[in-house]
Parts: sequence; structure tokens; C-alpha cells
Amino acid sequence: MDAGEITDIQVPRTPSGKFRLKLKVDQKFHPIIRKDSVATISTEGMVDNKFVDIGKGSDHSPECPPGGTLPSEEAVEMSELMRQGKALAKTAQETITDIRKPADGAIDNITHLLDMQIK
Repeated sequence: MDAGEITDIQVPRTPSGKFRLKLKVDQKFHPIIRKDSVATISTEGMVDNKFVDIGKGSDHSPECPPGGTLPSEEAVEMSELMRQGKALAKTAQETITDIRKPADGAIDNITHLLDMQIK
């Protein structure tokens, strides 16, 4: 939903600093943007269109005043999720490989013991 626009971008002075965005939000959304709302840069679909997603705040928090500052949260990118998933799958495969040989040995021992008891 088109609810406003970015009117200014302040570039940080240091690599560890954060960008600051100045937003103009349509008046009809002001009642739900509270001091505990959180802003996130999000991606729309697979085409990488970026937008500012402002989560609605809670009922008990006061409305964010004009010129107020909202905290931000780093967005999780799809490419980062894919990298994490790939690393997790690799770790899982290594774990399965590590426990397979001892497990196969234990099964062989149990089978041997059962065979001996049957005879």
C-alpha cells in the first residue's frame, strides 16, 4: 500500500553508523504509528523492489509525534536465508555422516547378539 514517501536520506559518517530516513506518511496512518512501531526496509517479491515497512504499534503506546524517530530493525534478505539454509543442510549432512557408522555398528552388534540367542 502506498502510504507515504521518503523525503530525505542521511548517510552515516562511519561504516558502523546507520542511515536515517525522513518519511512523509499519509495522515490517515498516523493513529497506528506509535512510539513502539518498528521500521524495516523490506523487499517486495522476487524483483528486489525495496520499501519501508512500518509495523503498527500497540494500543498502549502513544502516537509517534511529527518529526519523531522510530527504531529500525535489519531486514532478513532472501539471499541470506538461502545461505543460512545451505549451511544448515551441510551441518545436518555432516552430523548424519558422523553418527551413521557408529549406528550401523551398533545395529550389527545387536543383530549378531539376537542371532546367537536364537541358535
